[in-house]
Amino acid sequence: MSAFPDLINPQIHSINSCESKSWSNPWRVIYDQQLLLVQGGTIECFFEDGQKIVTEPDSYIIKPAGLPHRSVQISEGTISLRWVHFDWTYVEPVMTGSSLRVCRSSSALREDLIRSQPDFLPRRIFHGSLSSSLDQINLFDRMQQRWNCGTLMERAGCRALLLEILIRLLGESEGLFGEDLHGGDYPHQLAHRTRDILNRMLENPKAARVPLEAAVGKLGYSYPHVCRVFKRAYGVSPITYFNQIRMDRACVFLRETSLPVSEIARNIGIDNPSYFTRLFLKYCGRSPKSFRDSQ
Repeated sequence: MSAFPDLINPQIHSINSCESKSWSNPWRVIYDQQLLLVQGGTIECFFEDGQKIVTEPDSYIIKPAGLPHRSVQISEGTISLRWVHFDWTYVEPVMTGSSLRVCRSSSALREDLIRSQPDFLPRRIFHGSLSSSLDQINLFDRMQQRWNCGTLMERAGCRALLLEILIRLLGESEGLFGEDLHGGDYPHQLAHRTRDILNRMLENPKAARVPLEAAVGKLGYSYPHVCRVFKRAYGVSPITYFNQIRMDRACVFLRETSLPVSEIARNIGIDNPSYFTRLFLKYCGRSPKSFRDSQ
């Protein structure tokens, strides 16, 4: 692994989240660093140095201190945003609740308040996909809960959670763990990572709607290659594994609840009841109604 992640010792200033259908940030400069996690929509970030970074669903960007920028949501529908203001290492003076974190007017910019990133970090804007998005989102939500509602000890522990998030994000998007993936039993590791992605998608009906090819593509390999490696390891293709577990869960709903078929389909990530019925018939040998009537 590259040396610079070993030097990160983050200091948290504030943690927030929101949902919006028309999110935007006008021109501004932040005095510290801001990690932004994006779900359910797309944001364009325009920086004064000419860079334009498109932050797509299940992705992140770390906006550096002192770089003027503006951001706008370009997708329709509701977007979920989570962000934390932080420093990469301990910096004095320590920010408090009343400290200025954002400047929205060039005439009011305080150069002396800009908390520039340390020299050991590469001079670029970090951004990329959340290849294990549920892991990172769950970590963030735990961190936010502890920061906003926890004891002093729990708040202090948030630094460890942020460090884990940063290491995961940078490790995956910057390729810092390539040796871990390609060394040793590489096919087994790739198959295991693929199954982990599928299992985490199955935990969330919204995530289960994402096309498998797109979700697995975040591993950095072609979908046919991943399918071959997965089938050699587990005897079935990723789509068969994924759908069989969904149908197993549908059987539980049909057997133990009186929910309508359309709602059961939505609970396992399928919006079209007719498609769900066809899929259930393929994997279970009978229709959902016939299965329920036989119980």
